[in-house]
Amino acid sequence: GKVDFFGSTLVALARQSEQRVTALLAGGHDVALQALFRGAGLAPATHGIILRALKVWREVANGRRVAGV
Repeated sequence: GKVDFFGSTLVALARQSEQRVTALLAGGHDVALQALFRGAGLAPATHGIILRALKVWREVANGRRVAGV
C-alpha cells in the first residue's frame, strides 16, 4: 500500500534499484535510510518523522503492534 508507493517514489528520486530500496525500508539501519533520503532530495527535517513511521510500520508488519493502536 502506502509503503510500496513511498518506496517507488524513492526508487525514482534516488535512482536506486527497487530491490535495494525495498531492503532498506524493510530492515535498513537509520544511517543507511538517511543516506537514501538525502539521495532522493528529501529535506533533513523530514528524516526523523519518516524513520519513526517506518519503525511503526515494521512493528505492525512483524506482529509487534496492531495497526491503528
